Amino acid sequence: MKRLMATVGLIILIVIGIVLIMVGVETYGVNTGIILLALVASYLVFSYTIVPVGKVGMMTVWGKPTGDETLAPTWYFTPLGIVSIRTEAGTVFQDELPADPEKIYRLPEGAKDDGKIPEGMFPPIRVKFGQPKKNDNPRLKDDPYNVAMVAEVVPVVSWRINNATMFFTVMGDVTNCRQILADKAVELFGDEFANITPAKAALTLNKTSEKLETMLKNEAQTKNWGIEIKDAYVKPFIFTHALNTSVIGVSIAQQNARATIHQAEGAAKAVEISAGAEKTRLIKTGLAKKDATGEIIELLPDAKTKASMDALRETKIGTLVLGGDPTKTMLSIGEEKNK
Repeated sequence: MKRLMATVGLIILIVIGIVLIMVGVETYGVNTGIILLALVASYLVFSYTIVPVGKVGMMTVWGKPTGDETLAPTWYFTPLGIVSIRTEAGTVFQDELPADPEKIYRLPEGAKDDGKIPEGMFPPIRVKFGQPKKNDNPRLKDDPYNVAMVAEVVPVVSWRINNATMFFTVMGDVTNCRQILADKAVELFGDEFANITPAKAALTLNKTSEKLETMLKNEAQTKNWGIEIKDAYVKPFIFTHALNTSVIGVSIAQQNARATIHQAEGAAKAVEISAGAEKTRLIKTGLAKKDATGEIIELLPDAKTKASMDALRETKIGTLVLGGDPTKTMLSIGEEKNK
């Protein structure tokens, strides 16, 4: 209506200008009608706005939206000072939240975290994971990330503006929209990851992605955000280099400890097997006596040793040395038993 009124007003001014030209009214020697028509023409030049290809727009009159329509790319009559058009990209946004990937600030390796974020940058989304549970999947037992920790979680959302008026009215702008999407994602992550470890969460990442997409689509529709959620998912968790080094170091230490234990157990088992084999050999060859339980109670000499011992029993031969000088005092005590 206001654009129509502005159009009618301009037509009236044009008619007046033509009449003044025909009448010949002059101002400072210049035809007043020509001056009026020149002013109208200048005003008209600045009263057209183009919505470029790839953009969507919202028309406002003195700052108030004219309706809930979304302006498509074309020319629009926007009387200067009365009507204006606000535009934004109509293509699909592919965002790693909370901002564009290049605007997410991650602390440089080795730098001290002072909590300061450079201007125009955004901190990543960090989530605190829970403790492992006794009834967790057995294959998680040796996973170095099956522990409570804080890790970076990156949601990726594809979306587009499908109602520019609603979008500008409810969301404000793209930056605020991204922040709202990020906040909703953090809310979901708090529910999903607070009681499980990153290792366990990684096993159900697809289900979490489905929940994130469903939740954002419902929010966008029910709360009239003016956007359409095309897709949403959660990227694999991002751990800092220092954390990776620490976790992997602990894992290696645990593996080495287990290897040492296994090695000791193996050596002990080898000794046990060897002892068992020797026990069996002694009993089978008659070199040992066993009790009712099969345990050795006495070792017996072999044939050669037995023969030597029998010979010693049959013959008693020896020399008794008296005093400190064997050349002066020796007494032979040798005696053949059967002699």
